[in-house]
Amino acid sequence: MKTLEKYTSEEREDFAKELAEKIRKEFAVETTEEGTVYKSELQHTKFRCLYTDEEMLDICRCAFELIEKLKEKIDNGVTGESLEEDVRANSPDGHVDPDSTPLGVLSRMHALMDQDMWKLYFDTAKTVRVGGAYLMLMSGPMFQSAIYSSFDVMLRYVNEQPPYIEDPELYTAYFLARAAMKMHSEEIKETELEKEDEGKTKSEN
Repeated sequence: MKTLEKYTSEEREDFAKELAEKIRKEFAVETTEEGTVYKSELQHTKFRCLYTDEEMLDICRCAFELIEKLKEKIDNGVTGESLEEDVRANSPDGHVDPDSTPLGVLSRMHALMDQDMWKLYFDTAKTVRVGGAYLMLMSGPMFQSAIYSSFDVMLRYVNEQPPYIEDPELYTAYFLARAAMKMHSEEIKETELEKEDEGKTKSEN
């Protein structure tokens, strides 16, 4: 069994700055008066978003803070099985949806979250400028699923189970940051990508 390293607040701040810079170098395509335009991808979906430098840094800060909370959960013995027991105990009929269903993931996610984690969740939503029904029904469930997936990645690392990620903190922070960015974004349609490819081909010729 492996252990997850603990980081100080100063170290997490440095990591957040490094991650924000990494995202800027990889995905920034334009700078405007309102902020930086990013074109990124998450789970095979390409999207466009706009954030200021401070907003991007706050996104990365929240990602690393969420990861620290997830590590605390794992250190305290929280597992997928224990979350399932919590869901079953709070279900009127004792039913637990399969892990593969969105409802199954979100039910375990709600069992996982505590007050501190919910605060970080809403801090992230505020940073990316989403709230109300859109947060509840659209962007929120996607980000909650990303948090649970990050928990699963780190739990597999600790238990040395495949698929195995060598640097789970950095991997999940990168994943969570892009999930947060996607909360307030527009999807880049396939037709737009085809036009971009056509433009590149013409310029090369």
